[in-house]
Amino acid sequence: MAYSFARSLPFVAALMLLTACDNATTRPQMDIAGKTMGTFYSVKISGEVTENRQQLQQEIDALLEQANDDISTYRADSVLSRFNRSHSSAPQPIPRGMADIILTAQRIGRDTHDAMNITVGPLVNLWGFGPDKRPVSVPSQQQIDAAKRNVGLQHLTLTSNAQGEWLQKICRGCMSICRRWAKATVRICWRS
Repeated sequence: MAYSFARSLPFVAALMLLTACDNATTRPQMDIAGKTMGTFYSVKISGEVTENRQQLQQEIDALLEQANDDISTYRADSVLSRFNRSHSSAPQPIPRGMADIILTAQRIGRDTHDAMNITVGPLVNLWGFGPDKRPVSVPSQQQIDAAKRNVGLQHLTLTSNAQGEWLQKICRGCMSICRRWAKATVRICWRS
């Protein structure tokens, strides 16, 4: 082993010397940052950018604002919040982006044996970690059991047809996957 290392040492030294002598300039980078979904975002674009920085910032902010309007659990008027407040068991129309999130969440839930489960919102809220106010007391076992009856990916029924996407039942805790979806959406929009 020492013999092969000793034999490769001149090659490694030559490679280090060549890379140290490289006079290539670094590619320009544009940084765009802002606030969304209760946190911050940062977009770094390397290479030549022909678009105006302010215009890109506005496009990204508009895209993320639309995502918030659709899927925020912290906005009372979002599509998801209105959906969650509904007591109807009939399928309700949802935006295509929300349908994509549901499909992705179902796939991840299956792949992780429910370790990632977007229907846990009732339990999360019961313990005071969601958009609802913190409880003043520890929930009873009866409250926990009642909340658990609404938890599980089997409660999500998504239908796609010519009229659009329709979701039946509950979808409470999507924010963990929504941020990832927003990131992927910004990336896709930048490439197109």
